[in-house]
This record gives sequence, C-alpha cells and structure tokens, in this order.
Amino acid sequence: MRYSSLTCPYRNDGLTLIEMIVALAVLTILIALGVPSLSTLSIRNEQSTSLNGFLTHFYLARSQAIQHEQRIIICPTSGGEHCRQEAIWSDGLIIFEDSQRDGVLGPDEPILAKYLLPEHAELTIRSSEHRKRVVYHGDGRPSGYNLTLSFCDPKERIKPKALIVNNVGRIRISERGAGDAPIKCDH
Repeated sequence: MRYSSLTCPYRNDGLTLIEMIVALAVLTILIALGVPSLSTLSIRNEQSTSLNGFLTHFYLARSQAIQHEQRIIICPTSGGEHCRQEAIWSDGLIIFEDSQRDGVLGPDEPILAKYLLPEHAELTIRSSEHRKRVVYHGDGRPSGYNLTLSFCDPKERIKPKALIVNNVGRIRISERGAGDAPIKCDH
C-alpha cells in the first residue's frame, strides 16, 4: 500500500526543538573545553617563535662581529630605530655596527637587522637591569657577563623559558635560568 506525503505517519521533515537545544548544549560544552587549550597552544607558539627569532638574531650578530672583525651590538628596541634604555625586550631587538665604539647607535652607524614582535604579543621578555645590550667583539666573544632573557607568560599558562648567552658567546635555550636557577618572571 502506498502512502502519500500527507498521510505518512513516520515521515520526519526536521529536528524538534528539544533536539536542537541538546545539540547546541553539546556544542557549547565542546567549545568551552577547547578554548583554553587553544589559548595555551597560541601562547606556546608565540613563545617558541619569539625564542627562535631571538636565537637567530643573536647568532647573526655574533657571526657579523666575527666576519667583519667589528664591534656589533644587539639591544632591545620599541620601534626598531633606537635602543631602549630599559631591560625590556618584549617589542623586539636591533643589531648595529658600533663603529664609533661608544655603545650608542649613532646616525652614521647602520642597523644591520631588526626583529620586531607583533603589537598584540602577550609575552614579556626581560633581561636583568644591568644587562640591557650585548656587545660582540671581532672574536665573537661578548663583553661583560652572562645574559639571560626570560620569555614569560603574564597569565602563567605555560612555563617560562630563557635564552642564555654565556661569556664565550655560546647561546642556548633553557627551561632553567643561568646556573640552573629558576627563571624569574616579573609581571
């Protein structure tokens, strides 16, 4: 026996209101569980990208000093044109040839490279107050003492990491500070 569409008792043309509410509730729960994971993934990616960018530029500065047998300075910057006076590296860095040998970027000294972080970056990147720049000499050795840059998440979603430059110029990334001390994060 054939039924017409008007008389079929088992035909279902859509979802009921209850089915829609349940589907939306499940979707809401899944989104609520996924957003914190996405946030953690995003800040971890930002930390990794920043660390690798800084590492690359520190290697570049050292190799430029050796190649040209010149003093090369790497310092924090906020706009890419001048060195900052604070030990805050969160906006990026610049590399320049210190031909005047005065430790200051002069108008006739070329900027060899800059690495600027996005304006919306969430990480704080700091060094100690006493180490606001690194001066590489022609033999690739930095002057002064070790430098530790701390890459920290102010919301503490991920563990901090450090970029460490030792007295002979070796650069490494670590989950501990210099001397195996915990990394200090000043938020």
